[in-house]
Amino acid sequence: MLWRMPKRGISRKIGNEFDFLITHKFGSNHTLNVGYSFMLPHDDLVLKALGTGIEASFAHWAWVKVTFNPKFL
Repeated sequence: MLWRMPKRGISRKIGNEFDFLITHKFGSNHTLNVGYSFMLPHDDLVLKALGTGIEASFAHWAWVKVTFNPKFL
């Protein structure tokens, strides 16, 4: 079933997402990536997903990735 937007002036905009990334390389084999992201929801997303009368805060998350690339003979 395909959900369609009602034609009462509600936009398709869901929000704005911001991503931050820091990368540090340790030697030739190790890399560390640290990221932080957050999303500011648009009012129409809150209306469509949660309904009227509900306050929604922004979503945020962080992550860490360590990469090791061994060199074989």
